Amino acid sequence: MGFALALYDGMAGRRGHRYYPRQALLALEPRLGAPGLRGGYRFRDAQTDDARLVLRLIFEAQAAGGCALNYTRMAGVERGPGGRLRAVAAQDEESGQTRILQTRVLVNATGAWAEDLDRCPDGRRLRPLRGSHLILPRRRLPLRFGMSFFHPEDGRAVFLLPWEETVLVGTTDLDHRPA
Repeated sequence: MGFALALYDGMAGRRGHRYYPRQALLALEPRLGAPGLRGGYRFRDAQTDDARLVLRLIFEAQAAGGCALNYTRMAGVERGPGGRLRAVAAQDEESGQTRILQTRVLVNATGAWAEDLDRCPDGRRLRPLRGSHLILPRRRLPLRFGMSFFHPEDGRAVFLLPWEETVLVGTTDLDHRPA
């Protein structure tokens, strides 16, 4: 973890982490009294209001000539020679009307369903994952800081993040097998 955080700091161009031995870490977060706890890292990173970020991206894309549509389903992709993107078919979910939109760029943010819209033209495949997280009232898990650790049984990354009046607990990524 220390190496990964140092690498992250290097890419960010500033130091954002510090190691705390067990007693110092427990002084920061007394609820961590896990057997075998040797210490941990405190790490600072940006926090984002995701709704405002999405709106800003939409407005900036529109200002640059992009198109943003609500209640619209991507019905297909048209590719030209060499697999280059040419157009997308967009279907209005309310009226059922389909429009063809000429484009050279498409952001496919459909997660586990990305290949349902379009397979990667170079033959690479995505590994569809589904992430499920627990959302607990902060009064039930009153953490002062977010934390991350590796699960002792299966080694997967786990995080606990205080957010507003809740704590997000995850990650529980599973391979997604469509029904």
